[in-house]
Amino acid sequence: MVSKLDLHRKKAENCVRCRNAEERKAHQDADGYCQLVDPSDHVGVRCVGEWGSDKVVFISTYMDITGKAMKYKFPNYYYIEICSGPGRCVDYRKGEEFDGTALAALTTEGAEYYTKLFFFDLNPKTVENLRLRIDESMDIPLEVKDRTVVSVGDYSDPNSIISVLKTHIPNNMRGLNVVFLDPTDMSVPFDLYQALMDFGNRTDFIINFADGTDLRRNITLAFEKPESPVHMKYMKVLEVSDFFNDPVNIEYGRKDNYPKLTEKFENTFIQSFKKRGFEHIHEKRIKRYYKLLFFSTNEKGVKFWKQASNRNAAERENGQLVLFQEN
Repeated sequence: MVSKLDLHRKKAENCVRCRNAEERKAHQDADGYCQLVDPSDHVGVRCVGEWGSDKVVFISTYMDITGKAMKYKFPNYYYIEICSGPGRCVDYRKGEEFDGTALAALTTEGAEYYTKLFFFDLNPKTVENLRLRIDESMDIPLEVKDRTVVSVGDYSDPNSIISVLKTHIPNNMRGLNVVFLDPTDMSVPFDLYQALMDFGNRTDFIINFADGTDLRRNITLAFEKPESPVHMKYMKVLEVSDFFNDPVNIEYGRKDNYPKLTEKFENTFIQSFKKRGFEHIHEKRIKRYYKLLFFSTNEKGVKFWKQASNRNAAERENGQLVLFQEN
């Protein structure tokens, strides 16, 4: 049983509830932080849509369920979050701040059963903000804080992340990894997934797959301009190199058929996981913007994920419980 989840919602002081991306961008500093909002802890925040809290709930609930379910099954069990953010978010539609995935996950009972928990972000300021929030939190147990590592990590350079993991996890303590990757666009190279698979004895992935934003806007452009940065970015996301040479795909690109191209891109991406034994896959649609793709080599992984993602933020915060069976 998973107890009520508290995202510590509060009114976002000075939030003007921006109407579109252009307004939000005009209020951001170089690090993507809103310059208008004065957060309750006076540490920087970034704006997200109204759907953002559901994602926080799904990830933290999954962590909670699996932490408690696996505590006697794996001697070494790790949570790894990449693109962690600063720990607090602002819903720009409601003018309300709430905990991000890192803070919410660390406050769950299940977090106490992880051997170590890792949070990576490319931005040093964001890393410091998250570290400060974790240190100052009265809701995260001290023993969980002691097992938490917050570090700069660039997902375009897998070694920058793997080297940190190796520093804290000796070879004889490698085990099951739960990895959550939350980029804002479709730019994580497949090399990183492979490096994480190689590092752990078993790895489950939860991936923010930006099919309704980045892919929708740019997939046909990648065919129109083969030398463009977006083309090169997508080439790195896919393990195979022939996607953009496929005559059928080229014709879809010529006709600006982004729905079909997006579908084929996702299928190609998924096949790279399937051939490595990730047969247990689930998609959780987050409105029209993106999907959370779940990959596991074990049927219990996807069973727990389905249970974790079957309640939205309001239901979980109101105490509607998620029940699970360990066997």
